[in-house]
Amino acid sequence: MQFSAWVVFSIFSFSFSTMSTKHSVLGSDELFPSEEASEEIIAVPLVNMSTMVEMQNMIEGFETKVTQLESEIFYLKTKGKYQNNFVYQIRKVSIGARSCNELKQIPGFEKSGLFFIDPAKTGTPIQVFCDMDLEETWISHDGEDMAPVTFCTGDGCFVKEYSYEAPYEQIEALKAQSETCYQEISYGCKMAPLKNTRFGHYFGWWTGKDGSKKFYIDGDDEDRAVCGCHATSSCLQSMFNSTCNCDAVFLPLWSSDEGKLSNKESLPVRTFVYGGFISNKQEANITVGKLRCSGSSKSKEDKSISASCSSLKQDGATRDGFYLTKEESEKSIEASYCQMSKPGYVESNLKVESHDLGGGGSKVVLNVAIQSHTYSSPRKTKTACQGNRNYYNLKTSTLRQHYEQIDEYEAFNKEDGFYTIPETGLYTIMIGKMDGHCDTYYLVEVDEPVDAGVSTTQLYKSYYTNTYTQWFISGTKLQIKTTHTSTNSNSNFQMTIVRIN
Repeated sequence: MQFSAWVVFSIFSFSFSTMSTKHSVLGSDELFPSEEASEEIIAVPLVNMSTMVEMQNMIEGFETKVTQLESEIFYLKTKGKYQNNFVYQIRKVSIGARSCNELKQIPGFEKSGLFFIDPAKTGTPIQVFCDMDLEETWISHDGEDMAPVTFCTGDGCFVKEYSYEAPYEQIEALKAQSETCYQEISYGCKMAPLKNTRFGHYFGWWTGKDGSKKFYIDGDDEDRAVCGCHATSSCLQSMFNSTCNCDAVFLPLWSSDEGKLSNKESLPVRTFVYGGFISNKQEANITVGKLRCSGSSKSKEDKSISASCSSLKQDGATRDGFYLTKEESEKSIEASYCQMSKPGYVESNLKVESHDLGGGGSKVVLNVAIQSHTYSSPRKTKTACQGNRNYYNLKTSTLRQHYEQIDEYEAFNKEDGFYTIPETGLYTIMIGKMDGHCDTYYLVEVDEPVDAGVSTTQLYKSYYTNTYTQWFISGTKLQIKTTHTSTNSNSNFQMTIVRIN
């Protein structure tokens, strides 16, 4: 458009100069040009209107073509990038990553960006932003921009609702598997306090998952209605026990309170409510940030073998089958059939049946945790965690101290790293702790005697399960294999075997 504007400007400049020439010929007192002057003017070559329209159309056509060419060049330059990103996202969905923390462990996902994850293993992934430097998963909502708190009268008259870009089930699953979650919040005020502690009045609050009122703006203690300035003793009029800046400003000046809400059980923020206006001279605004979760809440080694069907599903288990459960510390271990394919996390809905392993029926026949080991040949190539790797037999194992080691039939060979099934029957085998990660370092090769020789299968801790229930014939050999090709003095391998009667 710059070129066409220059043409029009040049034409008008030329016409204006012609008119000036005409005026000088006519003289300042003449109303009509002389015949000579008229002939002079007619002799000037002017661009007619049709020519101008044609030129304008031609220029616009050129500009359209240039825009199209620029778009095509941009597409060609970014085609590989978008294709790779698409492949990455499909790959991510297929391997079932439940958080950005898990995603970062996979080669090719080291850079921050938008990705798809499936925290609840629903099969319908959600798009999140992954800050790979902080290893945080961000879930956005529709109210992240600063919103004015509009004037109204009455308690709780103003309500700002927040709708998140992820279903409730996915958010709850992400929280359950994360070590920490938080949201940043900022409240701006001009003579609009959050509370009056002297008279016990609360003018502003937020609601979370359960819909109850939350009066704190910082931290995780619901019993302390404080803002971020309280942690650094920098609140205005803190000498008078003020815990928020906005509670201490009585002049028509703007102030603000910021904080980080870190009680993940109450998050995310669903609404912000205010009702402290008595004059239209008062003003306020509210800003609520994204939900951000990081870390992993995987169990510590000294915890029970497992918890419940619900907690196992939250940790990533997706397959129906028997799992070892222990819902309370004083209860004995149970073998529970968990129907993980059912929706939700309600224990009574997921647990179909259970067998008490301390009551003389089903029982734990092996429970070992290995501290260190070496390896031995032969080498075998196995497929695990969506890849082929070389595995070696475990050798010269040392068991971990301060761990409840059980070998009911003394059938575990520490020197050669295998267990022999003592009696034919139904067994449940659990390898490691269910935490949503796939263990590439260890697997268990099952050699079962059959009429035609030996049937070989393998068990390992995958993204989806670490528990296997099947019928074993007496004499079946469970050989532990590893990818480590040197002495490993800090092994994390654990295996529990339960005989189900």
